[in-house]
Amino acid sequence: MTSHRDGGRQAGRAAHARLILRAAIAAADPAPHVRRAIRASQELREARRVHLIAIGKAAATMAYAALDALPRPADSALVIVPHGTDTAMLSDDTRTRVLRASHPLPDASSADAAAAVEHHTGGVHAGDIVFVLLSGGASSLCTAPAGSISIAEYALVVSALMHAGADIRELNAVRAHIDRLKGGGMADIIAPAHAIGLVVSDVTGNPLDVIASGPLTRPTATPADALRVLDRYMPVNDVPASVRSVLQQAAARTPPARSFGHVGVDVLLDNRTAVDGAAEEARRLGYEVRITDEPVTGHARDAGR
Repeated sequence: MTSHRDGGRQAGRAAHARLILRAAIAAADPAPHVRRAIRASQELREARRVHLIAIGKAAATMAYAALDALPRPADSALVIVPHGTDTAMLSDDTRTRVLRASHPLPDASSADAAAAVEHHTGGVHAGDIVFVLLSGGASSLCTAPAGSISIAEYALVVSALMHAGADIRELNAVRAHIDRLKGGGMADIIAPAHAIGLVVSDVTGNPLDVIASGPLTRPTATPADALRVLDRYMPVNDVPASVRSVLQQAAARTPPARSFGHVGVDVLLDNRTAVDGAAEEARRLGYEVRITDEPVTGHARDAGR
């Protein structure tokens, strides 16, 4: 039997756990970080027009904070969130278009969202500024398959790599080269306007070419690297011919000259932000706290052990 004293201790620990969790969530709230970044932006002073694109699980919160912090109304705003996300906070802004798409695997709604991004950025010009707000889930929510790859084939590859245990760097190395917007593709179509990426990172170490599959960043992984990832995790006959063809053609040609001088990217907060918030609350409650920096990747069931 459990004594009243033991039961009280367990209840106290449970209450403390909830307080620590709430502190972690509060620390990771992107809204104040976005507001500070927008208000500190020097580029805004000279911008002819201001556009906003927000993609990810935190996109609604980030977009609302950005629109609130801008010194003048945005000329356009596109927000892409997972199905089921509450976006009531944005409903009164008639210049903001909200789309819902699929996560963690892309589908036709993800392809529609990517087409909307391409259309949205087609109307920007030199002298404009485009704020791109990225958070977890952006890779799936906005998917533009390259070449003749279908969205079903794209999703098949992503699913197979996930279930085979590919880590986020390996997975996004493939996505960066089979997607028109990833691997710097969004930066290409925003030019010659100025792009400012404000990022909530869910990747250990905050590699800009891996977060959201690097839509604003030159990829460090090559098409040949992507092919090696496929060969490592997928039987050769399971890889769609369209996917292999796109990667082989990219690997065979000289990479095009690309400029990213019109792009600036800032990581606003990351996993450590939440960890530090939890640690601060735990110390306040009287616990001795030790933070370990060992990265955790792969299957959650293995990492948990």
